[in-house]
Amino acid sequence: ATADQGVRTVILGHTGGTFCAGADLSEAPQSGGSASPSDVAVGRARELTRLLRRILELRLPVIAAIDGHVRAGGLGLVGACDIAV
Repeated sequence: ATADQGVRTVILGHTGGTFCAGADLSEAPQSGGSASPSDVAVGRARELTRLLRRILELRLPVIAAIDGHVRAGGLGLVGACDIAV
């Protein structure tokens, strides 16, 4: 967004009744997988942390347009935004 001089704000929106419900648990390793559940959780936490830092470092206003449920990592996403409506 910052590379395009025409972009003046970022709006995070959604479709359906949920803004963000967190990680897709169907992606969790099945029994016999090489990664432990705790390793997967740590990896996801690191990915979310990188995303939140990128949002916080944007030099543009970031708006969360919420009309629905917010759960789990979605709360961090909303918290990283400048405005939530």
